[in-house]
Amino acid sequence: MRFATIVGVERDSMAKLGEACLGDATASEEAMRDLLRELANTASGAFVRAAAEEGISLTCGLPVDLAAGALGASPQGSRQQFVIAPRDNGLRVVFEVGILAKALRRLCVTQLKEGMVLARDLHAETGVMLVPAGTRLTSTQIARLGGILSPRFTFDVAEAA
Repeated sequence: MRFATIVGVERDSMAKLGEACLGDATASEEAMRDLLRELANTASGAFVRAAAEEGISLTCGLPVDLAAGALGASPQGSRQQFVIAPRDNGLRVVFEVGILAKALRRLCVTQLKEGMVLARDLHAETGVMLVPAGTRLTSTQIARLGGILSPRFTFDVAEAA
């Protein structure tokens, strides 16, 4: 399954978040956007690890800036919201996790593109894991896989985010 993590902070909490995380209540808008993307990335990694402990394979694209309108597929169906609001400081950070509606594709090695994400662990015939689920493929990895696997071998992948 593929999911998205959205991080939101109320405008009046931005200075408190900048102070808490960057040590600067007057951090620039770009620094704050970078911070929010990093929070989304960290939260996504935590969700992937927690799901893996339950035997569930999740993949997530790279963080995007919603202010720039860069979210390709929006979360639909199952969504969960988590709010972090430490007492006595007025800071409120909202994390929303949602399953993306975009389906996985089954492709052969010659159809893989850089940035695609493996949906399942890839094992050699001997049982050795070659590439774990959730790996964002690089052109080097795709070339190596093309050299060791049959062209008919198929992969379940999510499109590049």
